[in-house]
Amino acid sequence: MNDSPFIFTVDESNFTKLVIEASQRQPVLVDFWAEWCAPCRSLMPVLARLAQAYGGKFI
Repeated sequence: MNDSPFIFTVDESNFTKLVIEASQRQPVLVDFWAEWCAPCRSLMPVLARLAQAYGGKFI
C-alpha cells in the first residue's frame, strides 16, 4: 500500500499491539479505507506526506 515506515496495515490480529499499545507512546491516526473508495485513495498521499514531514511523531 505505501512505502512509508509510518504507515502500515492493521487487522484484528495486530490492532492491539500496533494501535492501542502504540497510542500510549505517541499519537496514532487510524484511517479506515478501501481500494475502491475514491476519497480514501485521494487522502493516502496526503497522509503519507504528513507522516514523512513529522518524522514518526505520530503513526
